Amino acid sequence: MKAPLKILAAALCGLLLGLPAAQADEDDFWPITDVYVQFGGEHGQLMVSPSELTLQAGELYLIVLINPSELTHVVAAPELAGNGLTTELLQGFEDVDYPAASITAGISLAPGQTIEWTFMPLEEGTFKLGCEDTLHAAAGMHAMIKVVYEMI
Repeated sequence: MKAPLKILAAALCGLLLGLPAAQADEDDFWPITDVYVQFGGEHGQLMVSPSELTLQAGELYLIVLINPSELTHVVAAPELAGNGLTTELLQGFEDVDYPAASITAGISLAPGQTIEWTFMPLEEGTFKLGCEDTLHAAAGMHAMIKVVYEMI
């Protein structure tokens, strides 16, 4: 990568890393949209709800992963995570192993647990967000996320 692009990328990342703190003081500084994604059902269903989402490229989202079931789900979105900027480390209960936790490799979402992921998609495309457990994946436990440049 050329030096001017590296400097621009570093400046953009630095700006975005400061956004969560800045937002606490000024809600209109950078608007953030909350998106809730439920993994599993209260009665043991192997499902993700909603099963389809559309996100706007360049917009900031707080993706809230919720597990109301009695099963643990390994949530991953490697292609989606590689298509954007994560502005804040995943947050959840204290038992999340933050250094090893990665939405790219998969994060264990324990029964009753909620994890927040602050994310900005950058390029258009369709990406999978799903449970990486072999049986759960075979049951179709995933959501398709479409990233677009302009919302229709």
